Amino acid sequence: MNTDPQIVRIGAALSDQSRARMLCQLMDGRAHTNKELAHGAGISPQTASGHLAHLVAAGLVITKRSGRFTYHRIAGSKVAEMLETLSALPLARPDARPALRRAPAAELAARCCYNHLAGRLGVAMADALVARAYLTDLTSPALTEKGRDWAARQGLKPGSMRPCLDWSERRYHLSGPFATTLLRHLLEQGQVARGAGREIIVTDSGRHWFDAELGIRA
Repeated sequence: MNTDPQIVRIGAALSDQSRARMLCQLMDGRAHTNKELAHGAGISPQTASGHLAHLVAAGLVITKRSGRFTYHRIAGSKVAEMLETLSALPLARPDARPALRRAPAAELAARCCYNHLAGRLGVAMADALVARAYLTDLTSPALTEKGRDWAARQGLKPGSMRPCLDWSERRYHLSGPFATTLLRHLLEQGQVARGAGREIIVTDSGRHWFDAELGIRA
């Protein structure tokens, strides 16, 4: 039986670049097969299987078999928020930000952070909700009475939320049940669409919605 503290197991799991790449791929909120994760990490499926075993043992990834395939996904929103926060930690040299340099420009603009909106658009949306007094603040965000009225007009069910430090913007976007509901609503209404990887694409109607509802030029 492994008696190491959980933080030791997590640290060991994150210490390998291939495992880190696989976790980044899983941050799109989707379930991926072993072959898909191996391709994204640039390793063989056999090597990927070993790495996935480490990630499962550390409690970072869960697996589910469906027919002939086994699917892997991030083990919940708390794991996703931890990974996003770790990605935002400053390095020893301010100019040493390889992940930011490698990230596609579209993902820096708007991306899925597991199950909520992140990137410049996610941060801008959080700021706009506070500026319009729909949220209390970004330290302990909660819907105000005005915000609950706004949510009702959008057909959104009020829910709790948390600040999540955006790794590329170094500022907060929103996570938690309400943020998940909001992104799902935007996808269902066709205001945004899923792109490649973690990319979120704002549609023409979405640009109008963000401008009219939140004063954001998306």
